[in-house]
Amino acid sequence: MLVDLLVRGKVALVFGGGAQARARSTALAREGARVVRVPEPSPPSSTARKRSAEKAVSPRTDPIRLMRQYRPALVVSVLMDEQRNRAIADAAHAVGALVHVFDKPALSDLAMPSVGSAGPIRVAVSTSGQSPAMAAILRRRLERRIRPEDVARVRLQKRLRGPIFRSLPEFEMRKEAIYRILRHPEIGRLLRAGRSREAETVARRVIDSRARRRAPSRARGR
Repeated sequence: MLVDLLVRGKVALVFGGGAQARARSTALAREGARVVRVPEPSPPSSTARKRSAEKAVSPRTDPIRLMRQYRPALVVSVLMDEQRNRAIADAAHAVGALVHVFDKPALSDLAMPSVGSAGPIRVAVSTSGQSPAMAAILRRRLERRIRPEDVARVRLQKRLRGPIFRSLPEFEMRKEAIYRILRHPEIGRLLRAGRSREAETVARRVIDSRARRRAPSRARGR
């Protein structure tokens, strides 16, 4: 089951070095996590530390001490040492953290999918840890299918959330209005032309018309 793990403002420990550790650290930092790197087997130079956006700690620190110090929500390891990975996983579980060990599903609580984005839209593909390379290929294929119009529709929906909830408190009416807006041909034409404000005006008229339909029905119910 794919889930969207919310890590903004939470601590994530990343054990290991190289491209895999950098990629995971960057992805977590992009989501707003407070990333702490634990490079192994040797710590980075002082120059590399200055360039890095993540905090780094000594690789010789015991994992239990690290977990108690940082209280992470998520622990990621890209180490190849299975004994070390087991010690890291046990220490993480002791403080209630989720664990992902690269290429070791048996030691992991979750699989990290291949994730791409287009504006606010994110595409995630997981092969349950069986083929990260294939996950990346499929993710790029799906990512290419996202159109600028799709991104504009998501941003329009964000701006309309407040008006929809205020005007249409019933779930079914909100759902009907949202789908009507998503399928509205004039709104689609305006978004494709880059005229998002005009599209929003039309969408607000749709919301108002749904709200007017709701008012008489409530009056009849009384």
